[in-house]
Amino acid sequence: MQPTAAVTATGHRAVVCNASMYFTVPMAGLPSNWGDIWLDIGLGVPAEQKKSLLLGGEMTAWTDTYCNPRECGAMHEYHPEKGAELFNRTRDAEYARSYGGMIWPRGFVGAAAFWNYNASVDPQSAEFVQEIWSTNDALARRGSLVCPSNCSCDEMTACGKPYITNSSAEDRLAGNAGDDSDAGGAGAGTERIE
Repeated sequence: MQPTAAVTATGHRAVVCNASMYFTVPMAGLPSNWGDIWLDIGLGVPAEQKKSLLLGGEMTAWTDTYCNPRECGAMHEYHPEKGAELFNRTRDAEYARSYGGMIWPRGFVGAAAFWNYNASVDPQSAEFVQEIWSTNDALARRGSLVCPSNCSCDEMTACGKPYITNSSAEDRLAGNAGDDSDAGGAGAGTERIE
């Protein structure tokens, strides 16, 4: 019996969070890995229980790769994490763009599967991919912090362009952080990634 079905069989409601499938880790936002999360969260749950007992799914994302190990206390030996430079509060704008880029558009694929999984849909198909890119682009136009369509984002870059440029690092060291209140959240000397 599938784990979710085992829970709903007892009459309890369930939210699915399978860490091996729905744990958001740094990886390309490109369609090549979307099949990993296009899954039926109701597998094995009887149809009559799906609407009343299966509440949905959850994707998790940890920020360990942004944390200075000395601050988190998880590591005994010091070694900087890839995104540790964004851990400081003076980097909130860059961190927000980075974290948004790590989650979206991959998160849209998981959300679509949670909402309306269809086994006949191929997450690698041109139609599916275009639908996800269209959603991603529409939300980016509204100001959402997403990895740009057809790009790959990690902790420190979007489409191969760094969130922190030399000029922004120098400005912050000199105390000229600039105003982070513009629409894109970019401070003085920080290149906007679109």
